[in-house]
Amino acid sequence: MLAFDCPITKNLVRTSLETSPEQLKRLGEFRLSLWCPHCQTGHQIVATDARVIDDAPSISPADQPTEKI
Repeated sequence: MLAFDCPITKNLVRTSLETSPEQLKRLGEFRLSLWCPHCQTGHQIVATDARVIDDAPSISPADQPTEKI
């Protein structure tokens, strides 16, 4: 998932854009227009200022569902 830091609040903004680090690197200086939920405005960020994060929720072994037989 593509993410960037809000230039105003410095909070992490997770987008719904799926990409890989390789694909993001190929965009280079391409500008992306993205909405920021933290400051309620749009930002134009350079692809090199974004990053790919793993947005899979972490589940501890104690929280994992158990099978009932």
